[in-house]
Amino acid sequence: LGYHHKSNEPQKSWEERPLVWSFHGTDWFQRSKQLSAFSHIVPNSCRLLPSWNHATMTGEHDYVKLLGESKFCPILKGNHYETFRLYEALEAGALPVTTITDINYLTWVEENLGLEQDYAWNKATESMMNADICEETRIAVQAKWHQWKQRIQAQCQALLASRT
Repeated sequence: LGYHHKSNEPQKSWEERPLVWSFHGTDWFQRSKQLSAFSHIVPNSCRLLPSWNHATMTGEHDYVKLLGESKFCPILKGNHYETFRLYEALEAGALPVTTITDINYLTWVEENLGLEQDYAWNKATESMMNADICEETRIAVQAKWHQWKQRIQAQCQALLASRT
């Protein structure tokens, strides 16, 4: 459980985030098709690359800043059961929305974060157009994210302690 990069800047509030959504990443698993469904939701920042670590990729600092300026971050299928994009979005204070339909993944995230109580995170377009989502929603999700990290840390510490 972790994230790829983290900002050292304080998180912006919902109102301070100028972008409705952002996604910068590789164009595999039909991501361009999935993201085209959101193109009418503006303002956004979407950049798809032909391959991993492509020469034109967004740099780490700029990418983390972009997430911090986004209200939502689409979580799309990656190479594994889970994707670090979920953790990056949460660390940046952006709300994750997903097009992933794998019931095991959705159940796992729901069991650990309970996002459905706050917004329809698995209905990306509906959530990104929902005027009722606000700073209270973002703060509630952040609290759940911090609780989940604390649970994982405690489990890791207990496991390590049991081995000594």
